[in-house]
Amino acid sequence: MREASAVDIIHLLQSEGARIRAYDPVAMPNAHLYLHDVTLCHDAYQVAEGSDGLVVVTEWNEFKHLDLLRLRAAMRFPVIVDGRNMYDPEEMRKLGLHTAAWDVDASAGHRRGSHASAGPTASGD
Repeated sequence: MREASAVDIIHLLQSEGARIRAYDPVAMPNAHLYLHDVTLCHDAYQVAEGSDGLVVVTEWNEFKHLDLLRLRAAMRFPVIVDGRNMYDPEEMRKLGLHTAAWDVDASAGHRRGSHASAGPTASGD
């Protein structure tokens, strides 16, 4: 977990003043060792409750099959950053979700991105 891109992203967001809630179906038992001032949640839907945005940086099947309407309903602002390009930007837009997507190849340091938005977006919590 200490080398996971999620840890770096969390620290970057915290340095900008964001309050973080996190969930990973595999890393939760050790997350407290690497993450401080982070609320650890039981599932992605708990993370979404009242959030200003979600950042998805894992490819676990659980995240590929989320109920996106349920996520949108739980969020204060329906913004999802898709760090693994798992979601179809057009489908996200049709569901009323503001999206940004990028694919990070850690070994090559190459980033490829795209975004789709149904209106203005917000960040921070």
